[in-house]
Amino acid sequence: MNPFKESTKPKGTSREGDHATRKRDSILLPTEDPAAYERHCQSFLNEYQPKSFIEEQLVQFLIDNSWRLNRYTAMESTLLSIGNTELRECSNTSQTGAQAVLATIRTLGKHDRALANLSLWRRRLTQSSKRTLAMLREIQAERRKKEQEQFRKAFENTGGKPMLVN
Repeated sequence: MNPFKESTKPKGTSREGDHATRKRDSILLPTEDPAAYERHCQSFLNEYQPKSFIEEQLVQFLIDNSWRLNRYTAMESTLLSIGNTELRECSNTSQTGAQAVLATIRTLGKHDRALANLSLWRRRLTQSSKRTLAMLREIQAERRKKEQEQFRKAFENTGGKPMLVN
C-alpha cells in the first residue's frame, strides 16, 4: 500500500487526516513547528487552488520544496552566524566591521562543505520548483480552457437562456 495515497474512505472515518499527518511528519524535522508548516501549506493551497489529483500533487511538491528552501536558508544563516558568535565570545567585546568579515571568512572556511551542499541543494530545489510550477500552470490553463468550453456549450444548448434550477 502506498503510504502517501489518500484514503478512499469517506470523510469522518477514523482514517481522516492520516494522509496529511504522514505527509507532514515526513517533511518536518523534530525541531520544526507543525502549525507553521500547516500555515505554509494553506498559503499555497489558497494561491494555486488545485482541483484535480495531479494538481494537488504538484502543489504539494511546491509546498515541500519551498519549505526545504526556507530550511536551507535558515541553516546557512545559522552557520554564518556561528563565526560571529564565537568571535564575540573569545574577544568579550563588540565587533568592528572588519572583525565581523573576518569571522564570516573563518566560518566559510570551517563549514565550506556544508555551505556548498546547502547551496547545491537550494539550486536543485529551485530548478525543480520552476519546472513544477510551469507544469502546474500549464495543466491549470488546460483545465480552465476545458471548463470554459463546457460552459459555452451548456449555454448554447439552452439557446442562450438561463437555466432554472429547482
